[in-house]
Amino acid sequence: MGGISALTALEMLSADEKSEVLAFVSKPPAEAVRLKIVNAMKATGKPTVALFLGYTPAVARDENVWFASSLDEAARLACLLSRVTARRNAIAPVSSGFICGLYTGGTLAAEAAGLLAGHLGVEADDTHQHGMMLDADGHQILDLGDDFYTVGRPIR
Repeated sequence: MGGISALTALEMLSADEKSEVLAFVSKPPAEAVRLKIVNAMKATGKPTVALFLGYTPAVARDENVWFASSLDEAARLACLLSRVTARRNAIAPVSSGFICGLYTGGTLAAEAAGLLAGHLGVEADDTHQHGMMLDADGHQILDLGDDFYTVGRPIR
């Protein structure tokens, strides 16, 4: 709702002396909300990694805010900014059967659908009808936190 939770979290993390690098992951908000959140990130003065899944930024960095395009990239940037060594595990090939991912939130479901679609050479479902993030060749990624299932109530 207008980025209230995100803005509150950024305000709290800004005041926390032990928080040196911030990492922010979100499904894509409305343009005005995204701009408000990015401005709040800049105001923290702390190195911040921002991942708005599905959003392609015009620049890789805006002041103290670095933009990522995947969870993997966000983790790598956060580790780099924190001077922590990151490690990558390869995705195993799908040899038989089907992948069915059930998620209770759109952010991780969107990330999984995008990664799996790219790995399988198929397109993710942009309509997300009834929370279906990917439905291709028997493989499915489903967001059970979709409004279709929660009827507008927050997931508990």
